[in-house]
Amino acid sequence: ESGKMQLVREPQDITAVLRECRDTLGILAKQKGLELKYRVTDTPTYVVGDRARLVQIFMNLLSNALKYTKKGSVELSLEQKDYALMIRVRDTGVGLRADELEQLFQKFYRGRSALESAEQGTGLGLVIVRGLVEAHGGTISAESEEGVGTTFTVSLPVEELASVMVEDVRESRGHQMARDEGSLPEGWKRTVWHVGGDAEKAKRLSEMLADPDFSVRGYRLRFEWFSSAENMPQDRSPELIVAEGGMASSDGVGGIKRRVGGRTPILVLGERQQASDVFSWGAAAFLNKPVKREQLAAAVKDLLHSRGRRVLLADPNTDARLLVKRGLEQRGFEVDDVDRGNQVLGRLEKETYDLLVLERDLPDVPAMEILKVVQRIPRYGGLRVVLLENAGGIAAAERREFEALGVGRFVAKYEGIDPTVDSVCRYLEEGRASSQ
Repeated sequence: ESGKMQLVREPQDITAVLRECRDTLGILAKQKGLELKYRVTDTPTYVVGDRARLVQIFMNLLSNALKYTKKGSVELSLEQKDYALMIRVRDTGVGLRADELEQLFQKFYRGRSALESAEQGTGLGLVIVRGLVEAHGGTISAESEEGVGTTFTVSLPVEELASVMVEDVRESRGHQMARDEGSLPEGWKRTVWHVGGDAEKAKRLSEMLADPDFSVRGYRLRFEWFSSAENMPQDRSPELIVAEGGMASSDGVGGIKRRVGGRTPILVLGERQQASDVFSWGAAAFLNKPVKREQLAAAVKDLLHSRGRRVLLADPNTDARLLVKRGLEQRGFEVDDVDRGNQVLGRLEKETYDLLVLERDLPDVPAMEILKVVQRIPRYGGLRVVLLENAGGIAAAERREFEALGVGRFVAKYEGIDPTVDSVCRYLEEGRASSQ
C-alpha cells in the first residue's frame, strides 16, 4: 500500500513455478489423504514477473485449498487462451456461501469455515495474493458452491517474446564472459574487493591468495583495492568484500553496504575487541589481525562457496518472518521462507540447506516432530538448527529434548529482529570456525 514493493521483472517459466508449488505441498496432501491433481503441460510457458512472488501466489492458493478440504482432491491446472494464461486451483472442500464469496478479497475477512476450524490466519492472505496478481498485470476471481468446493482462477498475460528474451540473456552473458576471460570456462574467476588499509597492504593480501597453485573450489581470485567505500564503483559488484583499516567499524561496514547493496558478504579483518560487534554491523565473518594465510584462505573459501549460505526459515508470523529474512539476506545469506511445518518437510526433501531456523509453535506440524523426521534421514546429518522462542520461553526438560534432536542454538525472537539475526550469524560463524 505504501507503493514500495519492487518486483524483479524477468522472463519466468510459469510451468516450473507451478511444479515447484506442487512438489512442495505434495507431502501435505498425502498426510491428509487428498489427491493433488496436476494438469499442467511440461512445455515451458513464459510470463514476465518476479519468480518469488509468483511462487507466493500459488503456494497461498494451494495451501488454502488443502487446508479447507477434508476429503476428495485439489486440482492445479493451466490453460492458454489467446494471450492469457488461465491457472486454476480447484478443490472439493467446504465451499462458500454467496455472501461469503462477495467478501473474500476484503481485508481481515475470514470465512465461516476458517473460524469454525480454528485455523490460524489474519484474513490478509487473499488480499496480498490479489495485489501480487494485479502487480503482474493479471486478475484473480473465485467461484464457489457451499458443500461442493471452490475454484480460484488467476489470469496472467502471456509474454510472447519471453522465451526469445531468455535465450538472448543467456547468449549475451556467455559473450560477456568470453570477452572478459578469453577462453576460460564460465565461473572460473571470482572478484574480491579489498576496501580500506593502503595499497601496500592490499598487495600483500592479494599475494597471500593469488598464488598460481591456489584456487578456491576450482576458480581463481581477482583482487581490486579501493581506499574507501566512496571509491567503489556502483555499476558492478564483487563476490566478496574484505574490509580493514578504517572500514573495520560500524560506519565503515555500513558505508560499504549502502554502496553495493546487502547481498555481498563482507569479511572484516580487525582487532580482537571488535569480534563481538561485527555481526551487528552487517558483516558475514570476522578474522583477528594479524591474519594468517591459512585462516584467510579458509574464510574466503567458505564465503565464496556459499555466497549466500542457504537458510530455510519457518515462522507462521508473516511480519516477523519477512523481517528476519530481510536481515539475513542483508548479511549475504540466501533465504527461503515458509509458514507451515509441512512446507519445511517439502523443501528439505527437494533442496539442501546449511541452516534450518524453526519457530517452535508451527500451526500444523510442530517443530519437535519436524526434527524427529530430520534426525532419521542421513543426508540431513550436517544441517544446523536454530529454534526461535516466543515470550513464554521453553522449559528445561523440553529444551534438553530439543537439543537431543539437533537444536544447536535457542534464539529469543521477542528480543527483536536485530538480535535474532546477529545470533543466527554468530551461530553459523561458530560452526564454520569449529569445522576448520
